[in-house]
Amino acid sequence: MLQYAQIREWAASHFHEDPDDSVLATLYLRWTNDAVGEIASAHRWQWLEGLRAITFGSDGVGSGNQDTGLGVTYLPHHVQDLLSVWAAGQGYRKPIAIIGAWELDALSPSVTTGTLSDYLVVWGYYNVENDITTAGTVTATASGGASAENATVFLEGINNTTGLEHRETLTLGAAGTATSSTSWAAGADGLRRVYVGDSSIGGTGEPTNAQVGTVTVADAASVTIERINCTIGERIHEHLRTEISPAPGSAGQSYVVRYYKRIRPVLNTTDIVELPQEFESALFLGLGRRIAEFQGKMDEAMVYDTQFRKKIYDLKRQQGRTPGRLRGLRQLSRSYLRAI
Repeated sequence: MLQYAQIREWAASHFHEDPDDSVLATLYLRWTNDAVGEIASAHRWQWLEGLRAITFGSDGVGSGNQDTGLGVTYLPHHVQDLLSVWAAGQGYRKPIAIIGAWELDALSPSVTTGTLSDYLVVWGYYNVENDITTAGTVTATASGGASAENATVFLEGINNTTGLEHRETLTLGAAGTATSSTSWAAGADGLRRVYVGDSSIGGTGEPTNAQVGTVTVADAASVTIERINCTIGERIHEHLRTEISPAPGSAGQSYVVRYYKRIRPVLNTTDIVELPQEFESALFLGLGRRIAEFQGKMDEAMVYDTQFRKKIYDLKRQQGRTPGRLRGLRQLSRSYLRAI
């Protein structure tokens, strides 16, 4: 796997640019992440598949108290999309149908809790890992304590007093904490976006990522609403909000989840780009296309773009030849074969 420093050095030498130019250094980082994202979203790649057990209807992300009455669970940030879900520890695989909210409502599902579930609905992306359980103020706390002073945390949601959309900026104090002046509404949209201000970390007189540490935002009942690990450069998360039906009991139910992983963005020169070795040439082609455009060499950019798309096509074809990779096909049963 490549380090970002190697990619930047290649780009600078290949296109005869200064690798230490501050403007280009920022652009190289952006273009690298753009190319990685385009590769990752071009296909449902085998190397993006993950597997883990998640307790639905209880905690899901390892913290907080989800709405057990509705079977609501926020999935971890690294789970970008669901592939399949089945109940764990049953001695067999009982698949859970992943459907839309309209289909679930039309099915009039059972509200009896404590039984194995039949359906799972994905509501969409939220930038928090839990609903606000009690309307009121929220508190942001940095694990770095006093060293995190002046870092900012942004909150967006519904003002419980006015019922209107609201946004508030918290500036961490001398103890590394800050409490909102806003009373946020309880429920799914009460506080739906929490993120750390990038411009408040790493500058002159500002705390570093390591000094800030992990920022935890909790509601008035001390339930964790979101956690952001600034130590590794995180600023915001995206969580899939799901509803499983029938809802599990208060202890939740463990389900095995196959999912597509979210690639971590490249943030520092020492970061490793999360691409398999055979995809590295595609990354260079995608990055070369952007640099050629920046230099005004549109004919050269078109050549890079054509080669990039051909490389993606070849990689798709290679994966398609892997045994057992075709989805949506069912093996013909022996009884059916006898009938024909």
